[in-house]
Amino acid sequence: MSDSLKMEVLDHVSQMYLNPEVSDVTLVVNGIDIPGHRSVLASRSSYLKELLFGEPWEAYKDTGKVPIEGVNDVEAFKAVLKFIYAGDVDLSDVCLPFLIEMIRLARMFSLTTLEETLRSHLKGLISIDNILKIYEVSRVFWYQDILAICTDYIDNNAEAIMNHESFSFLSVDGLKFLLVRNSLKVREITIFLAVKNWLKENDTIDDGTKRDILSNIKLSYVSPIDLMNVIRPSGLFTLKDVANAILQLLSSCEDLTWNEFRSSGDPGLVKKSSKMVESYRNPRTKKEIMLTMDDKIIANDSTTTKQNVSSPPTKVTKQVTTPPPAKKTRMSLRGKRKHDETE
Repeated sequence: MSDSLKMEVLDHVSQMYLNPEVSDVTLVVNGIDIPGHRSVLASRSSYLKELLFGEPWEAYKDTGKVPIEGVNDVEAFKAVLKFIYAGDVDLSDVCLPFLIEMIRLARMFSLTTLEETLRSHLKGLISIDNILKIYEVSRVFWYQDILAICTDYIDNNAEAIMNHESFSFLSVDGLKFLLVRNSLKVREITIFLAVKNWLKENDTIDDGTKRDILSNIKLSYVSPIDLMNVIRPSGLFTLKDVANAILQLLSSCEDLTWNEFRSSGDPGLVKKSSKMVESYRNPRTKKEIMLTMDDKIIANDSTTTKQNVSSPPTKVTKQVTTPPPAKKTRMSLRGKRKHDETE
């Protein structure tokens, strides 16, 4: 068959789109009747072939009306139907939600060629405003190439994306998939604040899911000031969680004089930091340092009892064994950037 004859046949078939003449089936989509042609539809989609020529047809053949379930947008369905008849699709003025629905329907009707076309178009729509929607689509449909592009984009624009209003609309799985990764180029406190806001907007999730999400927050990457002024008051982490993070910071920071506290100009924080450093340097402290926001420090020790905060702090002599050499730097950015202690 010559190319011209093929084009003529295709042109005749495309003219049958939404044409009630010689129609032998009516597709009922969300209560709307759409004329169709069984042979054309079945030849293009294995899903429709089973529906129109398989066992399900027996229940509809008397009326010729076949309900199509699972369609969210009738216009998107018509656009997919047009592709079945004409073999092409116009995406010039298609918005993202419409495109996503078309992708879902293309997958539903096993229209591989259409899905690949829509998938390629999806890549070109990535921006700050819609990156999370595209990320969710690529994750759900497992478009690995687009997912890789999305995660790389999110990593490099993490702060702007986490402060975007669309962040609160992430699914539970989508949020956890992002948090479990270690390549986000943003301060951990920014991640925490974004998660805190997400939890506020999605307050119907169960406690187990909530704990699972929070377990991905790396408290040891958060500065001591933010641990006490932001993390602790939120109530999302226990006192022990915060104390353990402080201990881990103390053991990994080279400067145990806590210039970060002193530069803050907050006498209360300076007092807290001095007590923690003093307790840490005391070899009798073997387990953990517990702190509260009302300036109480409780040292759990196998050889000492709890001290009242009104009593004078334990004096530390110069002969006390110092802790082992600390690491020169610590990481508080997931994207392998050094933490700025002066922030």
